[in-house]
Amino acid sequence: MERKCRLQNNRHTYLGWLRRASWTAKTCLAVLVADCPAGIAETLPTVIVTEERLRETESAVATLTPTPLLELPLSATHLTTEAFAERLPADIADLTDYSPGISRRSNYWGLNSPTFQLRGFNTGSSTAYYRDGFRYQSLGPMAMANIEGIEILRGPVGALYGWADPGGAVYVRTKQPVATPLAEATVWTNSWGRTGLSGDFGGPTGAASRYRLVVSREEGGSFRDRQTLEQTLVAPSWSVDLGGGRNFSVALEWLNDRRTTDYGIPAINGRPAQVPIDRVYGESWGRQHSQSTRFAVRWSQPLAEGRLNFAWSWYNFRYREYHDAESNAVSGTTLRRWYETYPEHYRWTTAYLDWTRDFATGPLAHRFLARLESANETRSIVGGEFGNYAPIDVYAPVYGQAWTPGSDFTRFDQCWQFRSLGLTVQDEIRIGTWTWLFGLRYADLKQTYDYTETQPNQLELHPRQSDTALMGRIGASWRLAAGWSVYGNFAAGALPTLPQTRAWNNDPFAPVTGRQTEFGAKYEPAGGRWIATLARFDIRRQNVRTSDPDHPGYTITTGEQRSQGLELAWQGRLPHGWRITAQGTWMDAVVTRDNRYPVGNQLPYAPEWSASAWLSRQFAATDGGHWQVGGGAVHVGSRHADFANTTRLPGHTRFDAGATYRRADWSITASVENLFDRIYYASGVENRPAVIYPGAPRTLSLRLTHRFQ
Repeated sequence: MERKCRLQNNRHTYLGWLRRASWTAKTCLAVLVADCPAGIAETLPTVIVTEERLRETESAVATLTPTPLLELPLSATHLTTEAFAERLPADIADLTDYSPGISRRSNYWGLNSPTFQLRGFNTGSSTAYYRDGFRYQSLGPMAMANIEGIEILRGPVGALYGWADPGGAVYVRTKQPVATPLAEATVWTNSWGRTGLSGDFGGPTGAASRYRLVVSREEGGSFRDRQTLEQTLVAPSWSVDLGGGRNFSVALEWLNDRRTTDYGIPAINGRPAQVPIDRVYGESWGRQHSQSTRFAVRWSQPLAEGRLNFAWSWYNFRYREYHDAESNAVSGTTLRRWYETYPEHYRWTTAYLDWTRDFATGPLAHRFLARLESANETRSIVGGEFGNYAPIDVYAPVYGQAWTPGSDFTRFDQCWQFRSLGLTVQDEIRIGTWTWLFGLRYADLKQTYDYTETQPNQLELHPRQSDTALMGRIGASWRLAAGWSVYGNFAAGALPTLPQTRAWNNDPFAPVTGRQTEFGAKYEPAGGRWIATLARFDIRRQNVRTSDPDHPGYTITTGEQRSQGLELAWQGRLPHGWRITAQGTWMDAVVTRDNRYPVGNQLPYAPEWSASAWLSRQFAATDGGHWQVGGGAVHVGSRHADFANTTRLPGHTRFDAGATYRRADWSITASVENLFDRIYYASGVENRPAVIYPGAPRTLSLRLTHRFQ
């Protein structure tokens, strides 16, 4: 039977978009490689497109240019894997634990696929996650071997990055080409039989070029019963300085991932079921096999007394296999489950053109940025299957029950296509001790949705939707004394609904909007080795969908949610080899207008109180080696798993510790997570209390690294 999903029908449209993007790139490059006007190359520094390593007291996410956090009228955090080396982070959530205003929301399928709440709001799966400047969908797996660090930007990001929920964005930095020869091999394991082997190689390939190659292989299990993982990564990158301030780089990452499915444990009577935390409620045949490929090209050069950057990225993610029995809901002590085959396929092409220029108008010093960005995203499921699966008892599970498709069994194809265009203008203005930031983005999004159902009904849907928005921000920072600054900002953003979501009269919903007001103070001592920040924020999320009182089963956009709070952060290097990353957050994230949930209900996975700290110290050993020891704690207050606030996860405090010993070309690291072996619940799926993920019990990890000379 011919598939009706418009993915196939859109093939020529998609290829046409690629041809246009390719033509644009060729045209731009043909212009850019031409000689610049005399004198321009001498006035601009040589900038390698594959960004140089930032200090922890700088950010390149908030303004797209390296900016000292002290001068930034926004709230951002920069965390590196190097700073937590003795912690041995297994995924990026092990880094975000030490940033204010962010909490774990989900750990889809277990084993390193985290998503988050930012300042109380769901970050979605593809609107708040960036990898080296390009969006990506966060539901796919990740290999930590190629991760150098993350930056977290809090508050609406629409003025710079476009459509997104108002909580903020998570920006992942991968390892970049290096000029100094590098060759090292690492092997590691933990107490649950998970092992890994990786290689990291880099260095010059000529007088003006450099490369990086990261490879890794990881396999094994976890504390969860029958959880297994096999993952292979290959990630080469290369950059070259062509002279005259012109730079070119290319990067590729290929990841192959096989794993069993895991949907945690359910809630019973408003709390996580009191069952062994290793218990899995899926079936032994539950499997996922995904492959992803990321390819990016960048070009940078002087132009018109400024700098022009062109970047193009292609991202392809596909499930080669996806079968599972997914937890759905709980009735008494019975866990209801779905059977699903979900062969999802993402294809995402993005291109942007930036132009920046520093100039002065009288006493005002400007750093101007203009960005033109175009993206095409296709998400399709061809051959999807869905139906109720045999339920299972929470306390006495019986696996391997026979399944026969029932009357609800559905076969379907569906396809979403998103074509977006964004134009951003931004100006950072400095005058005396003041820094002002103005930003505005015009965003245009065209969405198509095609759905074909062949069983149990013959059904076709082909809605179309277009949305536009102007999203802006304004901020100011005042350096009132040596090392001190105070700041404030106002920012607004928007996020469209999906085209298949319609009102009773079949009209599309207006985008969800968000706006933030924030004030704060920062202190950075002379030398810039550490920085402390205090922030007070208030965010309103409006046009939230609520029940339609006149048409049961439909929704209207009359809801509002509010998040307000205080954040305190302290990060950097201290005297005598000490290093600290600490934060404390108070947050009141609640429903303020709704006709389904009571006003005042807490937003899911948004704790009122959270705090964390990691303290480490380096010192020389008597035998000529060096030690780095560290320890810390993560406290997360109680949270609700649903908007109705019927299920509560208890608060918890987890202690971790680790130590690294280095001598000559060798280093060995031992790390202990959950030092006191406390039972706690780390995350879950928003508004689905049937899926709650327990945190790992006491876990010992060991890593051995050899650097070749």
